[in-house]
Amino acid sequence: SDIAFLKDLKHFATNERDMINDETCELLEPYLRFDRNPEMNWSPWGHPILDQALAKKASSAAEGLCKFVGAMVMYHKASKIVKPKIDELKVQEEKLRRAKLDLAAAEAELKKVLDEVAALDQQLRQAIEKKTALEQ
Repeated sequence: SDIAFLKDLKHFATNERDMINDETCELLEPYLRFDRNPEMNWSPWGHPILDQALAKKASSAAEGLCKFVGAMVMYHKASKIVKPKIDELKVQEEKLRRAKLDLAAAEAELKKVLDEVAALDQQLRQAIEKKTALEQ
């Protein structure tokens, strides 16, 4: 009867769930898997252990704990698929950030060159006007 048990579960669910490993999930499999067909049931028990409906008969807290354990195992399995994609997304976002910085630098350089061209173009127009005025 740990008073902080619920608080610890909530902390685990929000902060430590990514630390679940394959070995832990493998150790939980016999508790989570049950098949009524004896040939298909590889659980050491002849009845479901972490069955939510069965646990609910004992208490709603037991049912909640069964749901929690199952959800954490499902989260781990899903995160094995999603985490590499999230990591790749972070890499690609960093590449995009760098490319945007390079683009901004290139656009600033282009603006500088275009401003110089505009200034030279203005000088050319003035010189042509002066030439035209002198020719008349």
